[in-house]
Amino acid sequence: MRQFNLILLVLMMISSLGLAQSWESIGPESGRIVQVAADPNRPDTIFAVHEGFSEPSHFLIRSLDGGERWDTLGEYNGFALHPSSPETLLATFGIGSFSDGIYKSEDLGESFDPSPFYTFYLASGANYNPDNPRNIFCWGQGLIYTTDGGGTWGRPSFPTIPMMYYGAFADPFAQNHYWGWTDSGLLIHSPDRGETWPAMHTFHEGSAPIDVAVSAIDTSYVYMANWDGISRSHDYGETWEHIRMPAQPSNCIWVSELNPEEIIFGGAYGVYKSADGGDSWELVGDSVEYEVIDMDIIPLGGGGGYRIYIGTARNGVMFIDTSPFSSGPMISGAWPPNGKWVSLDTFDITIKVQDPDGVEVSSIELEVNGTSYTTADPELAFLDTMLVFTGYFEDGETVEVELVSADDALGNPSAVLPYNWSFTIDRTPPTATYVNPIPDDTVGTEPILFKMHVIDGGCGLNLPSYVSHFNSVTVYSSCTSFLFDADTVLIDLAFAGLTLEEGDTIQVNIYIEDSVDIGEPNVLEDEWFFYVARTGIADRELPETNELHISPNPFNAGCRIETSEDFRIYDTSGRLIMENTANEGSADRRSAIWSGIDERGTEVPSGIYLIRTSGGETARVILLR
Repeated sequence: MRQFNLILLVLMMISSLGLAQSWESIGPESGRIVQVAADPNRPDTIFAVHEGFSEPSHFLIRSLDGGERWDTLGEYNGFALHPSSPETLLATFGIGSFSDGIYKSEDLGESFDPSPFYTFYLASGANYNPDNPRNIFCWGQGLIYTTDGGGTWGRPSFPTIPMMYYGAFADPFAQNHYWGWTDSGLLIHSPDRGETWPAMHTFHEGSAPIDVAVSAIDTSYVYMANWDGISRSHDYGETWEHIRMPAQPSNCIWVSELNPEEIIFGGAYGVYKSADGGDSWELVGDSVEYEVIDMDIIPLGGGGGYRIYIGTARNGVMFIDTSPFSSGPMISGAWPPNGKWVSLDTFDITIKVQDPDGVEVSSIELEVNGTSYTTADPELAFLDTMLVFTGYFEDGETVEVELVSADDALGNPSAVLPYNWSFTIDRTPPTATYVNPIPDDTVGTEPILFKMHVIDGGCGLNLPSYVSHFNSVTVYSSCTSFLFDADTVLIDLAFAGLTLEEGDTIQVNIYIEDSVDIGEPNVLEDEWFFYVARTGIADRELPETNELHISPNPFNAGCRIETSEDFRIYDTSGRLIMENTANEGSADRRSAIWSGIDERGTEVPSGIYLIRTSGGETARVILLR
């Protein structure tokens, strides 16, 4: 009897230490899985990319029942699940054909659009920004990204030679840092949402990035999985330190949204976790026979903890449910997220509070703008795993939230408290001041530079949303006749295609949105008119030849001005900028270079400038800094 009790005690101790946890294989049998992800709201809905050894070699597969059955959705080599629209996903196809690109499905993968969402050579992967699904990345032979849901796409300014990329994403906090990495060991970084790419790091073969992850609460913490293990940086990737690993290689890595030093990686022999940034490691569950290639980690529901899905080299998809890193409740999913702009009239503040032992509801205290609430107050409720605060916030108000306390049913406090975040309310649309022409103004038939000041005192303008109509002429922010500088819209109406005839009535329609993160954008939408005077002066005959030539136009560093006459350069207010700017040594003064400076050698700002010859010929040139 004593021996039996001793064995039982040992088994209980092993179970309590988590050593009895095992990975569960859910198929497909003998499958090499190079990507896996589950719907966080429906953990039994799982997508994966199965790699074979013959052509076609990659297939997108899906299970709706936790792995009991797998359906093949098509010949795709990568996918991305929409973070807030559960039926929507993107899949990539890239074999070096005219069909290469990104394909979209809005019925959970049952069917995909026959034409690519965006054509992209050798496309091999994509992802959505989880906090802003209009921000999408795709990689293959190169890297592309969009911030407007696919309307326009950008590319890194370097490297200029084509390279195969392994992945890319925006940082999970402010989304202002972009990261991308290639199969040749290049890691690139933009600190300003892709406007510039000043940081480039090249790693040797063993330390070349395979996967990269950034902390959600401190984006200076960057981790990189590679063949030699893991490297870490605490300064946005400026310097790197190699971490000693229990096994190599490391193929995938994840960082906790609560603590930048809580990390999990998958690679040879299984999955490991560290609570101290990689200084020490613990095996998650038992070892895995085959190499872990990809991993997806989602918070569990009422029980707390995580579910980890892995794609393996030869054993298909596996999963395990594991406890959080620290004792006490796990805190996650604060909404609205930190730093966001919200336009909703009514909404609830929510945050997940989970623990395998249950949560002691009476221990919860939440502060909103300095006022303390408990679940005894009507404003605060705890529903399943969700803490819900109901209130109303004024336009322009910054809402400061702090979860002060939360214990589990055993009395253990959460180790991540206090948990703070804030967001700002913005329900005010942008405002405009019309400068030239003003509403109901009367103008002549000479070409007009349309000028309008547009400001937004909250989250700022969403400039790509801008569109204006001048009768039948439409101008978008992407048009070459459009310029935005220092809160001012400038449009060369003649360059846009608008001809002013005597007696015309010009109807102007303006549309622009602000850039709120949550809720519908606040919209400036206006309509007004201006008129063209009847002068009674007959139209002058235009010269048969145009002797004033400018190229390139628009320009950045410099433009060449060709004319047989002297000329002057003016800004749109009529101020003289330059006179007789011919190149030295050009005796006939037929060719001159203007580098965007005035007579004192000072750089002039971006804008539209008028070049007028001594014979009266006038042309417009656009300077873009």
